[in-house]
Amino acid sequence: MYTYLRPGDEVILFEPFFLWWPTIANAGITIKYAKPLFNEKESCYASIDFQHTRSLVTPNTKLILIINPNNPDGRVWLRSELEELAKIVQENP
Repeated sequence: MYTYLRPGDEVILFEPFFLWWPTIANAGITIKYAKPLFNEKESCYASIDFQHTRSLVTPNTKLILIINPNNPDGRVWLRSELEELAKIVQENP
């Protein structure tokens, strides 16, 4: 990952994730958190808020990190969700 990232770059993370991902901030990389993929109150998977994700992207955003299937919660992204995320990436080359 550090091959692609430099201090001042931004990374968007979807929660939940293993605790070691935020350590990239130690390298001067800004972490922005997308809304969680799991709804703790209702104990179910949450729908992805693509509008919020889109609002997090800036010219400094270099990486949107997804884990599919997500570990530790086991959520699998739907094809339609991956396509919507791809639109965000294509809008911000």
